Amino acid sequence: MIRFTLDGSEPTSDQGQIYQGPVKVARTRVVRAAAFAEGRRTSILATQTYLFLNDVLRQPESPAGLPSGPEAWNDFPSAYQMDSRVVDDPAYRGILKEALRSLPSLSVVCSVADLFGSAAGLYLNTSERGENWEKRSSVEWIQTNGTRGFQIDCGLRIQGNYGRVPEKTPKHSFRLLFKQKYGASKLRYPVFPDSQVEKFDTLVLRADYNNSWTHWQAQDQLRSQRTRDAWLKDSHRAMGWLAAHNRYVHLYLNGIYWGIYDLAERPDASFAAAYLGGAKEEFDVFDESSVKSGDRTAYQSLQQIGRRMNT
Repeated sequence: MIRFTLDGSEPTSDQGQIYQGPVKVARTRVVRAAAFAEGRRTSILATQTYLFLNDVLRQPESPAGLPSGPEAWNDFPSAYQMDSRVVDDPAYRGILKEALRSLPSLSVVCSVADLFGSAAGLYLNTSERGENWEKRSSVEWIQTNGTRGFQIDCGLRIQGNYGRVPEKTPKHSFRLLFKQKYGASKLRYPVFPDSQVEKFDTLVLRADYNNSWTHWQAQDQLRSQRTRDAWLKDSHRAMGWLAAHNRYVHLYLNGIYWGIYDLAERPDASFAAAYLGGAKEEFDVFDESSVKSGDRTAYQSLQQIGRRMNT
């Protein structure tokens, strides 16, 4: 028996529609399907996103099953529709579809409860961190030229510090984690054309916070460039130093357009091993003075050497 869903949830042996013939897809849809048989292991979960650009440009103000209203997002109003001032503007309406095709699309699919639920949803509990707040998800890479990208199951978390705070920005960053418990232990795909690395433990979907259009302070909105972080990384590499790679994508959450995001490498121990050689266990990683992996021993020894050299 094959069961499928159209709302982003995972089909189970007793949940989801029973497949009885071809499923007509005439508008933006997320189709997830799996096969079940008594006494046998469940098949691999298949996920496929179908995007119709006319639907994207005219997303409903209140998509079915998603929180909507004046206080839907931690007491902030929901806003799913594309701004009609842009969509209907003669200066833009003729080029919007091509703009949506100009960047790769990344479709993240997760159950509505895990993504938008008030009790356990990532987007309404943005301050929560760690594996307990990592949700099973699917991510698809949709190329601009119609060639095949990838689909892989992974973990999904909220990413960042101040960018997590709803009062600071309504647009939050995500982190994708590729682990064996979800399927493949690594993503194997040439995500960044200017990098020799094609295996990843994790990737970050940066919404951008400082100097962004969604920043809570007006002066930061006015300084918005949307390229500052990427430009700094590219410039650092151009000068011969190590820096994370990045590229822009159109992000969709359960088929709902979520805007342009900056897909980037995360500079952790796996990143260091990929570019510098060795095993990730050989690297110590610090972030905002806290140890993320390894320990402080080598770093403290380096500091002591520096102090002796300055005396």
